Amino acid sequence: MPHNVEGLLKKGVVPNLQGMSAKDVLYLLENNGINVKLYGVGTVKQQSIEAGKKFNKGDKISLILS
Repeated sequence: MPHNVEGLLKKGVVPNLQGMSAKDVLYLLENNGINVKLYGVGTVKQQSIEAGKKFNKGDKISLILS
């Protein structure tokens, strides 16, 4: 898992989640207050909030897996 993902989340910035497993992203995002909706199985292919965008606790992100 890229080590900068947690650092970005702590700063309130959405990281690039592509290629990460559903289990990892669920754990990381939900622990940082983001509600996650998963579509499909496997690894992340698309995310509804672009990498680099700011987020607020309670925001929702949709992840498409394949």
